[in-house]
Amino acid sequence: MFAKKIASLMIVFILAMSFEAAPFAQASQHAQMRTDQSSVIQYSAQERAAAQNKFADPAVRAAAKPFPLPEPKGSAGVSTEKLGAPYQSAPGQPKPGAKAMAQALYGSAQPAPKGVVPDLSSSLTPYAKYYAFNRYIANWYTYEWMQYPYETVGKIYFSDGMYDYYCTATLIDYDIVATAAHCVYDTAYNFYYTAPIFYPAESGGVAPYGGWMPQSGAITPNWIAAKYYSLKVVKDDVALLSYPYTDGSGFNVSDYVGYLGYWKNLYPTQVVNTMGYPANLSSGDQFSYICTGQTFKKGSGVIGMGCDMEGGSSGGPWIVGFYPYYYLSGWAMSVVSGGYAGSGVFYGALFSDYNIGYLCGVTGWC
Repeated sequence: MFAKKIASLMIVFILAMSFEAAPFAQASQHAQMRTDQSSVIQYSAQERAAAQNKFADPAVRAAAKPFPLPEPKGSAGVSTEKLGAPYQSAPGQPKPGAKAMAQALYGSAQPAPKGVVPDLSSSLTPYAKYYAFNRYIANWYTYEWMQYPYETVGKIYFSDGMYDYYCTATLIDYDIVATAAHCVYDTAYNFYYTAPIFYPAESGGVAPYGGWMPQSGAITPNWIAAKYYSLKVVKDDVALLSYPYTDGSGFNVSDYVGYLGYWKNLYPTQVVNTMGYPANLSSGDQFSYICTGQTFKKGSGVIGMGCDMEGGSSGGPWIVGFYPYYYLSGWAMSVVSGGYAGSGVFYGALFSDYNIGYLCGVTGWC
């Protein structure tokens, strides 16, 4: 009888170990990653240089995976936070002579590299009754490639210790980039990804303004505390990254491409243009796309809109006050956070005092 009990205990122990092996194995792969749990991180000179050297290789960037668009669970809850007064920051134009300087330093040239021809058709989704949108290609075209404000949007490349990924990001102030917090910090295993290298206006694998190293990054304490992704944490899925360095010309990345402004505490229903590099669309990993539609309130600090962009579009700006071919400026009011594959809808945090306002305040960047 005693022997049978021992055997039974051994079986239970082996089964338990088999269930736990996968997460522990995955966690061990991240053992060398930064496990800081501060909401502001300073990237060391060594890790910045290592990341920049790695992603300077176009083949490495081409092999990077689009960061999967997370699927939120549960509900966003009833809004209990009162928005402050709306605040609008000023956009900034590129510095005169920036295009010629970029041509000299980075070899960028017109027209935009074409590569694989994407699907150029505009589409209206079958979800048009509730979440209508138009979607079209952006910087595949020459007149949108190295032009403001399209060029303020680009890719950030980073690693989780196992794979290389990219997300979408955009400049929203001088040398300040906004993206999704889930592209910067892993809440499941509590670690920061490697220093994200920013490639503005990347198109067809060509980087007309080079790749830029960050000095530091910031996320909210609520994002760090979140253990899994749900609609309740979407309101905190915002990150800011600082890129203060200059190149051989003495130019900062913002001098080359300018920057959008940002709106916080804005009424949640707006007509927006959202940009991203969605790998699920034709050549969307190479060129940016735009979805145009109206936002809707999903819950506490969370907004949604119709769009079929998925993995790779995380962190892409939701731009209000931008009218393609007419008014070429605008303000970011959110970034792409998550959605459900094939649904034609995704969600983002409404910029407010509780996310971007907090991050600007704790860093003094904006």
